[in-house]
Amino acid sequence: MSYDIVICGIGGQGVITLGKIIANAALKEGLEVTLMENRGHAKRYDSVSCHVRIGKTYSTVIPKETADLMIALNTEEIMRHEETMKENFTMLIDGQTMKQELSKKHSVQEVNADLTGMHNSGKQRNIFFLGTAGRLEEFPVSQKNLHEALAELLGGTETNLRAFYGSK
Repeated sequence: MSYDIVICGIGGQGVITLGKIIANAALKEGLEVTLMENRGHAKRYDSVSCHVRIGKTYSTVIPKETADLMIALNTEEIMRHEETMKENFTMLIDGQTMKQELSKKHSVQEVNADLTGMHNSGKQRNIFFLGTAGRLEEFPVSQKNLHEALAELLGGTETNLRAFYGSK
């Protein structure tokens, strides 16, 4: 059994980096993990996605209707990956853009990346999403290991840690 995560966005948002942090944290936890990157045309502003599968799997690609979590860094990419999501899944999105349309079909958890008082970059927003995912009850990787993997890949700066823990 695996815990499957779809991270979607556009080139330059850090989709692949976020996937690598989660995968490295899962390895620290002693879990099996696979990572599949889809870089589109490998250019800025093109569609990018990442499948992270934590646990026993036989493929890097998440089959239709089996993903447990979607982290949508760009709401326009949600519909492109919606078919991978199982009936009861968690979706982390920033803002109201697609919430009403999606909540008719699925349970949507809106994440307000309020980073007032911080350098509000896309990087800090993604780190906030990472910390939020780590606080989900069903998320299989500990906050401690996510924190360590984040610090190893992007540095344990005060700004990164404040974004990760959602504090100002």
